[in-house]
Amino acid sequence: MRVMTYFKKIWVWVFAADLLLAFSCFGQNANCPVIDSSAYKIKQPSCGKSDGSITGIKVQSSGTKILYFWHDVNNKNIVIGRTVNLTDVAAGTYMLEVTDNSGCGGSVYSKEITLEDVNAIQFNDENVIVHGSGCGNDGSIKGIVVSNATLYTWVNVSTGDTVLQSATQTDLTNVPPGTYQLTASNGSCQYTSKDYEVSSSTILPRIVGYKITPGTCGALPSVVEVSLSLNPDQDRLTYYFFNKAGLILSTGFLLPKDIPNPVIKAAESSGADSVSLYVYNNVCLILLGKYYLPTTEMSVSVSQSVVSNDHCNQKLGYIYPAIINGGRGSNKWVYEWTDASTGKIVGLGKTLDRVGAGTYNFKVTSES
Repeated sequence: MRVMTYFKKIWVWVFAADLLLAFSCFGQNANCPVIDSSAYKIKQPSCGKSDGSITGIKVQSSGTKILYFWHDVNNKNIVIGRTVNLTDVAAGTYMLEVTDNSGCGGSVYSKEITLEDVNAIQFNDENVIVHGSGCGNDGSIKGIVVSNATLYTWVNVSTGDTVLQSATQTDLTNVPPGTYQLTASNGSCQYTSKDYEVSSSTILPRIVGYKITPGTCGALPSVVEVSLSLNPDQDRLTYYFFNKAGLILSTGFLLPKDIPNPVIKAAESSGADSVSLYVYNNVCLILLGKYYLPTTEMSVSVSQSVVSNDHCNQKLGYIYPAIINGGRGSNKWVYEWTDASTGKIVGLGKTLDRVGAGTYNFKVTSES
């Protein structure tokens, strides 16, 4: 019994050694392509973008046709690149597969190469909690976890108004009903969230869009037009446009059965830089949106002005200035022309005429 057991062990050992020898010979097949990754270079992707790359790998082959297949090691069934260089990829771990027609009988693979995000922002809203808003504008969005950001900016999507900007706080609190979006950023990267809806206990109109017409210098007011879509189940509401000083610019009723898609507007001429739209439900005022009204400054276009030169010092020259955003003539304008070399006033009308060669400055102001 001892002799038989001894020979059985020797036989198993020899069989295993033969297998190892055969495998080793196959792996060193001289016909297989050789991947040289000793000098490869990587470009790390930035900010979660697909701008990373792996270049510099060299392949030696005795065949006449070489095929390249890049794989993400987490999903090897998908080919993400078919050249020796891998470009325009996001963070991940990648491996190059090479095959040729040299008679190798199989593919050879590179080592795994990892690309990491540079300064990327990590954003997790799996546990976000959104609370609706009542008359006290007490809506909130809480529970978003962000890492590697240095600034958090919450924006009201409907108006573009920044409602919170903080270096530490991701929670948004004490806001009226509306749609909000968070942008987390650092020195080189930013991540913008999906939209979060803060609902209201009152059925509110939906803001479809808005248009702002800037005012002109002392001539025309700034105008904001807001397009609404009313819910058929909505009760009658009263809307108010207020300027920054709290003055009512316009008001009216919102009646879904009569006008389901109204366009409401307000004109602001006091110089305030914003207008706020509220609705009143017979209990409280609810903010729908805030709109900023830039004023377009009047200017003079030198290139579009008409200039006629003087001839032989006869003082036949004249200038007709092209005034941009000058209103519709509802204001009294005060004009002043001065000689640039002397500073003396040479004209008080809109057109400067009967002047000799020289350089002239034009000034226009409004009396109102």
